Amino acid sequence: MIISLCRALSKMITSDCKNIEYLFVFGWVWACGGGLTEKDGVDYRKDFSQWWKGEWKSSVKFPQKGSVFDYFVDQTGD
Repeated sequence: MIISLCRALSKMITSDCKNIEYLFVFGWVWACGGGLTEKDGVDYRKDFSQWWKGEWKSSVKFPQKGSVFDYFVDQTGD
């Protein structure tokens, strides 16, 4: 998971990057939760998404709709 996170961050972080915390959280979402699926009637991705939103609610605000996998960090600067 750490290697996946580092690879993702190395592609996203640039010298003029202003939203490193958001990129870090986005990278961790996919490094930790990207491989989760549904098994035996339990949707592990959904459970992970709800847990993740609760853990980061004080610093990174995820929208209430959808899961953490539905969003990305907009780096266009617009």
